[in-house]
Amino acid sequence: MANAYYTVGTTAPIAEIKAALISQYGSGNVTVYYETTSYLIFSCGAIANKVIKLYWYSTSNFMAYYGDAWTSGSTITNQVQFMGYGGGTASEQHLVLGDNVFFLAALCSTLLSLITIIAKMTNNDYVCIGLMGNSASTYNSNCRGVNTTDAVDVRLSTLDYKFASSAGKLYKQNLIIAKTNGTAEQNADGSLATINGLYNISHSLSNATLLKGTNYLMSTSNMYMLDLAMYLKTCLFAEF
Repeated sequence: MANAYYTVGTTAPIAEIKAALISQYGSGNVTVYYETTSYLIFSCGAIANKVIKLYWYSTSNFMAYYGDAWTSGSTITNQVQFMGYGGGTASEQHLVLGDNVFFLAALCSTLLSLITIIAKMTNNDYVCIGLMGNSASTYNSNCRGVNTTDAVDVRLSTLDYKFASSAGKLYKQNLIIAKTNGTAEQNADGSLATINGLYNISHSLSNATLLKGTNYLMSTSNMYMLDLAMYLKTCLFAEF
């Protein structure tokens, strides 16, 4: 299954994301526990080993959480927020779903653009990662990267600046993910574990710019996570 692009507007994004998940993974592989115009709580083994809660905050942007189980209403047990502060208004949103990756990029007209990643890595561990496009650390304390299988924080190791070949071609790099103790996420054979279908590309835009082409999505940058503990200087990139 190749990556697929799904439109997510700013009027009824919860229903659109639900429809996209079911379209991509099948109704038998997506369990929706709770849905309103503001909340979507679901599980989907292709991308997450936890229950995921998406909260469309004040009709402006998404916050994202994971937890162990759904109880009732918008409550999930052992809730951890990994995306979103609550500022900024999304002017456009774009979703790419792959075999094992959920990649949502939101461009905000005021201040805070967002990237949300929910994925199963090639070593079969799961991660939830949130990034936000503002340099002020107070705006990023709710953006985290977590290996939800091992319950440890992770970071993306990314390109540092933009560059191209002599023919003007960009380079894409598999995402390298490391635990905060400095240990790289690895496959059983010792190679680096990554996320299929999502890359870091050797190009930099701004936290107020993204590119949506006919067959690709290039995220905003510069993006930050967890009080500047991680700084994404070049764009994330998905083809479809």
